[in-house]
This record gives sequence, C-alpha cells and structure tokens, in this order.
Amino acid sequence: MTADGDVPAELSKLHKSYELLGELSRDDMVTVYLARDRLSGKEVAIKVLRALGARGREALAHYASDARLLTALEHPNIVTVYTVKWLSEDVVAVVTERVRGPSLRQVLDVAGTLPVARATDVLRGLGRALAWAHSSQIMHRDVRPENVIFEDGTGRVVLSDFGLARRIEAAPGADQPAADAYRAPELADGRYPDRRTDVYSLGI
Repeated sequence: MTADGDVPAELSKLHKSYELLGELSRDDMVTVYLARDRLSGKEVAIKVLRALGARGREALAHYASDARLLTALEHPNIVTVYTVKWLSEDVVAVVTERVRGPSLRQVLDVAGTLPVARATDVLRGLGRALAWAHSSQIMHRDVRPENVIFEDGTGRVVLSDFGLARRIEAAPGADQPAADAYRAPELADGRYPDRRTDVYSLGI
C-alpha cells in the first residue's frame, strides 16, 4: 500500500479479486506484495515485474508466456501459481500461493547442516518437484537454498520462485542468470540448458 493506504495504481486491475495487505519486497524491476484472495480468503503473493526498454518488454513477454504454464503445475512441493495477468504493456503480475516459513538458506545459516534423515527428505521432496516440472517441460533454472521454503507448522519443503523458469526446449534468453555456486556451467556460457541443469543445482 501507499503511505496513505491507497492501492498502488499498477494493481488497480487486481483490486476486485485481491485485497492488498502490504509490500514484501521491492527493487527496480520487481515488487512483491502480500494480498488476500477476496473469494477464498487465502493469503497470496503478487509478484509485479516491470520491463525496462524494448529488450526488457521482449524478455517480459517470453516470461509471461512461460509463466502461464506454471498455473497447471500443481504439486505439493511446488509453490502454486494461480494466475498471470498483464497490468500494462510493460508490467506483468504473477499471483502465487503464499507459503510462510524460513528458507533453506536461513535454516542452514543457523544450524550449519541438516541431519541426514532431514536432508534426505528435503532432497526427495525437491527431486519430486523437479521431476514433475520437467514432465511438464518446465525448467526452474534457479535451484538454490534461498528458493527452498520450509512451511511453518507442516515442515513441508516447497520449491519457490520460478521467476527464471523456461520451457525445456527454449533457447537461452537475454535474462540468462549469472553464474553462482549453484548454477550449472551452461547457464554461464550461453549453452542450451536442459533437465540436467536443475539436477546439477540440486546436487550442489
């Protein structure tokens, strides 16, 4: 919400369906809002992505197209994507399930390591999530501890943030992620990624 409690103009097209509760994070290109579905009463996260220039609009169009595939990707170990909506020619909103709980990164920062049994459960859950996504021809492309959530109360392990997800057959795009400790080498040098890209990150 804005300082005076008004709904941001960019969310006006979603106001009838979702009650805005607050802002979770923000940078130059992405803002994430907390909201409530007016019909179901469930909390949701609304990720608003903005294009910067013509090249950015092209990348955003590819992302919106691929993100729509995620609405059919229902799995207990994957954050559910409810809808994808263009708010303007430069802005797309992705509405997802809101999962409350710490990330694997936060847990590891405190605990250092996980017990073997828990680590095995986590790997199995993430492996099932990736197998399901891959069977639907979707790559995550950004599997790392920050994108793994342990749900409060249930302990369910959930793979989140499919912001870099793409169809498996798609060519590398302008938004190719920069290399980090969890990303496969082909993502750093422009080669075509495939299912093994996500498996590599899971193994790391």
